[in-house]
Amino acid sequence: MLKRNILIFSICAVFIFMMFTSCKNADGDIVNGDNEGGAATESGTAVDTGDINEDTGGDDGKNQNGDGSEDYVRFKFKPVEGGYEISSYYGTASELEIPGEYEGQPVVSIGDSAFSGCEELVSVTIPESVKSIGMSAFRDCYGLKSLSLPDGIMYVGSYAFDDCNRLQYNEYEDAYYLGNEKNPYVVLVETKYISKIAYNIHPETTRVICDSAFAVCETLNNVTIPESVKYIYGYAFSECSLLTDVVFENPSGWRYSSKEEFEKGTEISSQDLSDPSVAAEYLTDNYVDFYWKLG
Repeated sequence: MLKRNILIFSICAVFIFMMFTSCKNADGDIVNGDNEGGAATESGTAVDTGDINEDTGGDDGKNQNGDGSEDYVRFKFKPVEGGYEISSYYGTASELEIPGEYEGQPVVSIGDSAFSGCEELVSVTIPESVKSIGMSAFRDCYGLKSLSLPDGIMYVGSYAFDDCNRLQYNEYEDAYYLGNEKNPYVVLVETKYISKIAYNIHPETTRVICDSAFAVCETLNNVTIPESVKYIYGYAFSECSLLTDVVFENPSGWRYSSKEEFEKGTEISSQDLSDPSVAAEYLTDNYVDFYWKLG
């Protein structure tokens, strides 16, 4: 009888252990940091890997700072097309390098609100593998001062940096940009003033014009879209009632679509975009709420 009770107890204990160390939640997200195990990334930031821990060294879920202090770092990953998305983050790090790879697959996106409200963050470096930053991804990161974006970024969601009041933007021709050390002007986030008649977008390296970037620039009359720009997001030129002259340096190959059909879209006539007045009408009225993509 005693042996039977011991056997039943052992089976129950194993079952409970398996329940608590499961590496996936109901949403399919891979939850890291359920134990103290961690795997080091190429950036040197240790990533908690919980039950799916690989013996790659690291600091057991801790980020080693330059001054010798340690911070707790914990990511939550979600499988997406092309690799993994960071769906949420928990930690005490002030300087954070986001891993570019997880489980042998690239980290391709940062999910909606993934870092929202992380007031401890001061500096964040995003790897080249990341192509998309979700809505409100860094919203309310009140302490965030420095954010490095890769050249290949394709999408920056609405309110991604809202209320990051200490974030230091790169400035060019009265507009605020984010980028990296080699290219400070990858993403045009917003204009500095709404009362200018004309704006010159950085002509060589700007890739993305964020949603609402020029919104409510009610006196804006003309703007040139450089050939380097590949993405223009919804409402980028909303309520620009006097904008009648938009010059596309490359009018061929543009498409517009909803976010959900971003990879598809409807082609915009290059002949239409070659006409500055028609291009202005498309950006401010006809297709103002759509996502524009070149190629």
